[in-house]
Amino acid sequence: VRKGIVPQKPGGGMAERMGIEMPTVAKLVSFWSGVLESDERGEIRVSFDVPQYIGKLRVMVAAVDPVRMGSAERWVRVTSDVVVLASPPRFLYSGDEAELPIALKNATDETQRVKLTVKLDGEPAEGVPGSIELKPKGTEVVWVPVGVGKLTGTIAVEIEADWGKGRFSDGFEIPVLPNAPFRREARYVQVGPGETDLLASVKGWLPEHQTTRITLTPALGLSRLAHLKYLIRYPYGCVEQTSSSLLPLVKLRPILELVDPDLIEEGEIEVRVQSGIARLLSMQTPSGGFAFWPGGGSPARWASVYATFVLLEAKEAGYGVPESALKMALDYVDRYARAEPFGYFVLARGGRLDSADLDEIPDLAAKTSAEGKLFFAGALFLGGRAESADELLREALKTYAVRSRSLFGDFYSPLRERAVRLYIRELIHPGAPENQVEVVPLVRELGRHSWYYSTQELAWSTLALGTRIQNVPYSRDYEASLMANGEELQPRKADKALVWFIKSASKLRELKLRVKGKGALYAAIENAGFREGDRFEPASEGGVEVSKRLLDETGALAQEIKQGEVYFVEITLTNRRGYALRNVAVEDFIPAGFEIENPRLPGTARRWISEKGVREFKPEYVDYRDESVRAFGTLHSGRSKYLYVVRAVTPGRFLMPPVNVVVMYSPDIRASSGAGEVKVLRR
Repeated sequence: VRKGIVPQKPGGGMAERMGIEMPTVAKLVSFWSGVLESDERGEIRVSFDVPQYIGKLRVMVAAVDPVRMGSAERWVRVTSDVVVLASPPRFLYSGDEAELPIALKNATDETQRVKLTVKLDGEPAEGVPGSIELKPKGTEVVWVPVGVGKLTGTIAVEIEADWGKGRFSDGFEIPVLPNAPFRREARYVQVGPGETDLLASVKGWLPEHQTTRITLTPALGLSRLAHLKYLIRYPYGCVEQTSSSLLPLVKLRPILELVDPDLIEEGEIEVRVQSGIARLLSMQTPSGGFAFWPGGGSPARWASVYATFVLLEAKEAGYGVPESALKMALDYVDRYARAEPFGYFVLARGGRLDSADLDEIPDLAAKTSAEGKLFFAGALFLGGRAESADELLREALKTYAVRSRSLFGDFYSPLRERAVRLYIRELIHPGAPENQVEVVPLVRELGRHSWYYSTQELAWSTLALGTRIQNVPYSRDYEASLMANGEELQPRKADKALVWFIKSASKLRELKLRVKGKGALYAAIENAGFREGDRFEPASEGGVEVSKRLLDETGALAQEIKQGEVYFVEITLTNRRGYALRNVAVEDFIPAGFEIENPRLPGTARRWISEKGVREFKPEYVDYRDESVRAFGTLHSGRSKYLYVVRAVTPGRFLMPPVNVVVMYSPDIRASSGAGEVKVLRR
């Protein structure tokens, strides 16, 4: 293994939402020859092209003939007269100015003269001496200034060194993250026959980074399924959120071809589904239930029922879910969640209810909420008692008792209950015209930005609307054309919608939608990219506030940041609501010139909160990423602080990105610190 930059799947947070590949610091030097046959002397010769690498490699051989087998191994040293080692930052932000160190070490007892060439995005880098004299066993470090002028993308670094008897050539890319918030916004309009001007809906974005998708459909709820893009890429990963991101992938694939065609074209659905199933199974405990976070030992009861439901749906969709894992999960629900309406529904979905169980449902339903009655009605239907299911459904639809959002437990919300009403109606009476009455208020409530909703709300809402759309036939008795600067754009046609994709729509002088036909049509105009003049700004909504600062090892405010030194990031959280907030996510993005010190490793610096009247924020789960730290837990009333350790590794001037806090199951309660700047000096 050597230090280097190689791509991996999106790293989460900002990168995940934008689809940016983040780096890791390991490049595997691993080769396999395949099965080879020896010559008549029993010898085999095989060669490998080893990349730029200095160190030891282990060669392993296993051999077999009709009567014998054996193995052997040997270490081989890979060396060079001159060792060239670059230590790039794992990423940079737009506007950063970094100093990239390239160390050259003479491994011989003779003086070496090295010609060094460094290119950044194909252009010669400034400040690189043409020739460097290395004394015997000596080392020189060349500092290459790297300024980031682009908003996103990568910086390609090429390094070549020539010392007469040998040569070094290597390259890598440094990802560039934006110094402005990436946004995905949608506007919904009802259109009729005639011409509709859409130009104002695509203005105000940086055109070189703007993508626009316009959907026209007679299906009222289809436009709101744009929320699926956010849900599928939701950055956090507890058992409920993993299940919610997985559910539309296994249930709404035909819809996804319209909403998010990139998932289909890039073959990502299969990868995401298998990854989601594997993550869920990694959280399954010996009891059969599922821990709320990876590594947890105690199952979360309602979330376990929900995860079991999603795994059942994945299995029905044809994906590989181990029978043993499903049996354990259903056994858990049978033992611990049978009395809950949703538990009954999932047991019926898994074929676990007998006649006696179904006979008990009317008495149980009489004691539960309207949402509970809906799940019991669904259980009766899945158990083969359609008439009783219909009777209980009609009773459940008579009431709509609104409660406030629940931040834990069953994560109830009024919006979820409304979505469950439509879902159960479509389950019992697929495509029935009378079910449309549930669509209108659900669509109305889904008109905000995606971040406003919890994953529970989005999962059930998109499942209900998607199921409704798939169950109802729609005839295309209309004609539509989209004119951009006088030219007609060609749509992607489907049974239920027309979809247009536009790049750099802000540059357009004209954008008009022309429709011929009868009846109402619904258009969704979705823009993704960066708003003109947008920056990370401090914000506080719902009674929470957040700020951060860098402290030195004594606990004082760091006045001068030096390369190689350890610092504490102190995050101050304020909860003014007067009661504890459960399931709070704190996500802090670090400057590019720093790396996070893993607190699990021995020797990592530690500091305790000792300020009077200030609590320590104690996370239930922490996720360390290349570019961020995510901590999840309960935020008590008043002031709390959370600290973690970083090390300054790269000199330069860097963006100090914001720290964000959000109550995950009531996302309207949120705050951000805004951005700043930090300078790291060479040691």
